[in-house]
Amino acid sequence: MRNRGTVEQRNGVRQAVRVRVAVLSPIAAFGGALGQSENLSAGGMFLVLKSAIADGAAVELLFELPAPVGGISSHAMRCVGRVVRVVPLTRKHGIAIAFEKVERLPPRH
Repeated sequence: MRNRGTVEQRNGVRQAVRVRVAVLSPIAAFGGALGQSENLSAGGMFLVLKSAIADGAAVELLFELPAPVGGISSHAMRCVGRVVRVVPLTRKHGIAIAFEKVERLPPRH
């Protein structure tokens, strides 16, 4: 649901995907954090973090996508992107990230 007067900036269809996400940033003050995704599309992700990160910050995300229905294994992913929106939540922060690069990592043996 969109608020009146806002412009939709999302690329791709959102899917409700809840996975743990490691968030890394070159910003020394931020360092890194673990978060929880709320939704995911081909163009980005919305996740919740305890730590704040600045709008416009570059980030690297590492997470594992669950196996699709009937699939055999999950997929480790690495995405590089930029924070495009920060939403203050009670004791947490909602972070919208637009992907600039998406990479499926090789399986671990």
